[in-house]
Amino acid sequence: MWQQIKNDMNLMVLLIQELLAVSDEKDQLFIANDIAGTEVVFKREQELLSKLTSVENRYQSIIQNVRKRYGMDETCSFVEAIMLVKPVQMRELLDLSNVIVRFSENLKQRNERSRKVMNRAKSFIDFNINVLTQTVASDTYAPQGQEGTAVRKRAMFDQTI
Repeated sequence: MWQQIKNDMNLMVLLIQELLAVSDEKDQLFIANDIAGTEVVFKREQELLSKLTSVENRYQSIIQNVRKRYGMDETCSFVEAIMLVKPVQMRELLDLSNVIVRFSENLKQRNERSRKVMNRAKSFIDFNINVLTQTVASDTYAPQGQEGTAVRKRAMFDQTI
């Protein structure tokens, strides 16, 4: 049982590391504006997330069994369970738990950064579409939440030459 938990945690670490690598690749593709490349990366990311979800569900099921076996409360955390049971691999399991938390936080930060890059790209595309369709709007591009400096009262291209 503890060996299976350790194996699942090692697999989670590997999958999160792969997701971190995919995140870096995704950011590079966003910067390069490579739409075709991002589709492939998104598909690979979804596959990794699916695998990670499967491993996480199996891991949670085993932890649930540990709680039942040792008569622990349902709200007992993994670390608390380890401290109460003290398996032979206790130090390894705690170290793996810390690695998973650290990598997960890093992945969360990278995903937030990617979300911001995508939103900025979307705003820039929206601005250009407005220019092409002659929508009345600010004639300067500004990031979301900020207004452009020059505002006109007529359509962008309504000027005599």
